[in-house]
Amino acid sequence: MAVFGNSTGPVYCFGRINIVTPGTPVALNQNVSTNTAFGTSANPVTMRCNEITFKAPGGTGGSGGNVANVGNVYVCYKGGNRTIQNSVICDLQPGQGYVLSSAGLNSPFDPSNFVVDADNGGDGCRVSAIVV
Repeated sequence: MAVFGNSTGPVYCFGRINIVTPGTPVALNQNVSTNTAFGTSANPVTMRCNEITFKAPGGTGGSGGNVANVGNVYVCYKGGNRTIQNSVICDLQPGQGYVLSSAGLNSPFDPSNFVVDADNGGDGCRVSAIVV
């Protein structure tokens, strides 16, 4: 898959994160790396960002990454899933979005710490980050 944006900023697109099996969350690096160009393959440096945007496709029709979800998707901490309630950051109905953001420019978020889960196989969400 082609990479759009730059892992060192300001905007980086992770693409649509698709869930194949509900209850088996998928990392944000499903399509592209969550590492920066800094570091080595043996010792990678993970991306840090100030904002991560999640959008669950809704509506009717569409193709590719625009196919509407049937049910909810869940943004969770890595190691969690939709059934572990204290790991769920937000649940998104089709058409909803969520912005995980920090008011300061200290880039507190590491995208490798987040996963996406869903009620239905084939559902997913589009994810992008603001790197400052």
